[in-house]
Amino acid sequence: MAAAFATANPREGRTRFWKSLFANLELTGENFWYTSMMGRKIDGFFNLMPNHMKVIPGPGGIADGYRYEVNGNRIDYAERDILFTRLFNPEDDWRGLPPLKSAQVYAAIELTTAEHWWAFYKNGARLGLVLETDVPLSVEQMTEMKQAWTQGFEGAGNSGKTAFLHSGMKAHEIGTNQKDSDFVQSFRLSREQILMSFGVPPAMVGIFEFSNYSNSDMQAIIYVENTILPLLKLVEDDVNEILLPRLPDADDLVFKFDTSTIPALQLRLAERAEGLAKEIQNGTLNPNEVRRLLGRPAYEGGNTYFIQSAAIPVGTAIEGSRAEIRAIGAMGTHGGRKFIDSPDRNVKRANALATLDAMEKETLADWVDYFDGQEIRVLQNLRGKGKGHEDVETEEIINFDLETTIAMGVALRVIGRMVTQRGRDAAELVGGSADDFLLDNTRVQNWIRTNALEEATAITKTTAAQIRVTILESNKRGDTIDELTNELVDTFRIKRLHANTIARTETVRAYNFATLEGFDASGLVTEIEWLTAGDEAVRSDPLKADHASADGQRVPMGKDFSVSGELLSFPGDPKGSASNVINCRCVVAESALAEDDDTRSFRVADDILKKLGRVEYKIPLTNGHVSK
Repeated sequence: MAAAFATANPREGRTRFWKSLFANLELTGENFWYTSMMGRKIDGFFNLMPNHMKVIPGPGGIADGYRYEVNGNRIDYAERDILFTRLFNPEDDWRGLPPLKSAQVYAAIELTTAEHWWAFYKNGARLGLVLETDVPLSVEQMTEMKQAWTQGFEGAGNSGKTAFLHSGMKAHEIGTNQKDSDFVQSFRLSREQILMSFGVPPAMVGIFEFSNYSNSDMQAIIYVENTILPLLKLVEDDVNEILLPRLPDADDLVFKFDTSTIPALQLRLAERAEGLAKEIQNGTLNPNEVRRLLGRPAYEGGNTYFIQSAAIPVGTAIEGSRAEIRAIGAMGTHGGRKFIDSPDRNVKRANALATLDAMEKETLADWVDYFDGQEIRVLQNLRGKGKGHEDVETEEIINFDLETTIAMGVALRVIGRMVTQRGRDAAELVGGSADDFLLDNTRVQNWIRTNALEEATAITKTTAAQIRVTILESNKRGDTIDELTNELVDTFRIKRLHANTIARTETVRAYNFATLEGFDASGLVTEIEWLTAGDEAVRSDPLKADHASADGQRVPMGKDFSVSGELLSFPGDPKGSASNVINCRCVVAESALAEDDDTRSFRVADDILKKLGRVEYKIPLTNGHVSK
């Protein structure tokens, strides 16, 4: 799918495809996008000429089909074969309205003006002459005299020639009056009206009568934000809401234009960043909150608030911690912090750790098998290069799309298995039925797909980066293919060790998400608590991740825990920072149940919801570009 968007079609590249699409929208107000299919495979995307396309009206405002006619040849298309993107037209429900329509009078004036001045300069920059004589002339004589004068003295090629008049003939030049001068001003007015109809500021076409180079940047920003981005959004919405649902294997795809490199938007981003920097200085936002607003990843230690005077972390003067206050009933300590334990909590902890251990072993086996297979695929591609030395490119030996797809399959299988098992067990644990937990619930399915996608993409990117480093170093040394093979074998040996971290992080995340879903499905849990592993390995760094302080924290069902300045729905929540999530062994447990069955709330399957008239809409995944 991504390849289809990247290459468009065999006749034109991606750049030409998009240029023709937006040219059609700007000049005709509409575009007809045809998707050519070979079975279930996309053969190419094509923009058809709007002036050759006829829309066949249908009931309910939806076209019955489309007819494309060129030189007497006709092709009929079904409605679902064409993505019809158009600008709003208040006069026609079936066709788009070109922007120039609103300025067509001014366009006609400009054309007439241009033709006038072209004739003026073609005539040697003279408006013309009047020949006068007292001698009576016939029509034939006047015609002959006019032709002779035109051939001998009119036009740029005859400029400077001397004319000889006889028989009392006189020549009078036609001068330029005030009305002719206003004609130039009307030309400028037409130009501005046409630019206005397309939403183009004058500075964008080199007209600086009302601006200069110093303030043209603002015009560029206005142009991008008010003209370019709305067009991009129009196409994005049509692709996501109409085209992708029609294509095979596109349920989880989202199409989005990458606008991050547009210079005008970078200027706006710089202005916004400057304003947000003041928010950090004033202690209103912390650095990671600002980075999230800017679409940047968080970093460790970025959740601290500062005051302006000397960038002192807020709260440094506050002594003690919540964990030190929770000393009653403590059975163990860790770094000066005390765990609140009881026989009931110890049982919960022991059961959870036993389940996590079993799940983690299964998950680890799956990821080790994946890395084993990936190593075989990479080395097979490398052996195809021969035995001698030659520079090897990463893309030649690892197929990113293929590896991501395979990893996605592993992640879906692993996460789906854990969520199913734990969701049913959690519902039953608190007195509900295992059948209360529904794997086909839209929220559960979207969470599984989202996390599987993120996990597969991250793993493939990390592996590709490690292979790239290995190849670069090997190329610098001039290693043979056999020597590079040995280096890659060592790289995958390290990857298999890293699989332990992947398995633990993935297991804790899926276990705790499914636990909450099981609790929610039962309708019996009203309060939940954060439970650590309760040993010396529990992280307790107040600057990075302090899970020891979070131990025993209780919140109402559906609310987030506050852990080291971050709001987490459960231990291992992917919205947390790496220091809070990776290798975490904490779990979420029930701490209060509903007193009677009257307070229970049940979720029903999607098919029952639809029968009741309630429709749940699936939120598409998004990853910046077309992604899986």
